[in-house]
Amino acid sequence: MFVDSMMELYEQGVITNARKAFRPGKFITTFAMGSRKLYDWLDDNVAVDFQRGRWVNNPAVIRENSRMVSVNNCISVDLTGQVASESIGPAQYSAPAASRTRPRARWTAPTGWARASSPATAPPRAAPSPPSCPCCRRVRR
Repeated sequence: MFVDSMMELYEQGVITNARKAFRPGKFITTFAMGSRKLYDWLDDNVAVDFQRGRWVNNPAVIRENSRMVSVNNCISVDLTGQVASESIGPAQYSAPAASRTRPRARWTAPTGWARASSPATAPPRAAPSPPSCPCCRRVRR
C-alpha cells in the first residue's frame, strides 16, 4: 500500500530507491490510499510502478532486493514470540496477506531482516524529579 507519508519522504529525498538491486529508482506497490494530493502525485509518476498483488507479494520477487527490510504491524506478541497480526481472539481484525510473505522472502534472501511492530501498551513514564537536598528539601540546580 502506497500512502502519503511515502510520497512526503520521497519528496524530501529521504527515500530515493536508488540503491535497490531490483528495479532501482522505483517504488513497487499494489495500491494506494491517501489524499487527493497523493493521487495527483501518483498520476503518470514514473517513480511508482503498480503491479498485481500476486506478483508484488511473491517471495521470489521480493528477495531480488539485497538488504530487504520487512516491517509488519502486529496486534500482539506472546511470551514465546508468536505474532498475532490478523485476529483478536476468534474475531478477524485484518486481512491475511503480506504479513507472512515478506518475512519469508527476507529469510530466503542473502541479507536483510524482518521485524514486527506493535503499539506500546505501557503508560508514558513521568519525568524524573530533580534531586533535593536531604536536610532542607530544596531542589538542587
